[in-house]
Amino acid sequence: MASIQDQVQKRVQELTAQGEREQAERQKRAKVVKSVRRSIQIEGRDLSPATLALFDQFIEGKLTLAQVSDGINQHYLGSPGRALDSST
Repeated sequence: MASIQDQVQKRVQELTAQGEREQAERQKRAKVVKSVRRSIQIEGRDLSPATLALFDQFIEGKLTLAQVSDGINQHYLGSPGRALDSST
């Protein structure tokens, strides 16, 4: 049977590993957003404050990429299910 100290140490290690994974995922999401922002700026366009807020929520893990896309479509087109580049 593991001692209380061993159990606490194991739990601390688990939480540390979980925090490291979450930080790595956050960094990946931030990198995606940075790339998108650069592409849009290269095209000579700016992002709206609403879009920037959606990106911030994505970076924090509060929204999925699909939810960000729906939010952008809702903001610009008034319809979450319609793609920005669709011709319909």
